[in-house]
Amino acid sequence: MQNLRTQGQAEAQRLLRQNLTPQILQKQAIEKWDGKFPTVMSGNGALPFINVSPTNSPTQQNK
Repeated sequence: MQNLRTQGQAEAQRLLRQNLTPQILQKQAIEKWDGKFPTVMSGNGALPFINVSPTNSPTQQNK
């Protein structure tokens, strides 16, 4: 029984990895974001990983 469950979980993870695209990951990040930028940034001044350029947004690419 445990072996079937493990196989099922492995297959689910494989399918999930296979279907993830940069657009889906960006959409998930945007949906999770609380609208606040980080208050602590690294020494190199890196910005959040969310691309807010309208030309690269998932909604623009579907038009």
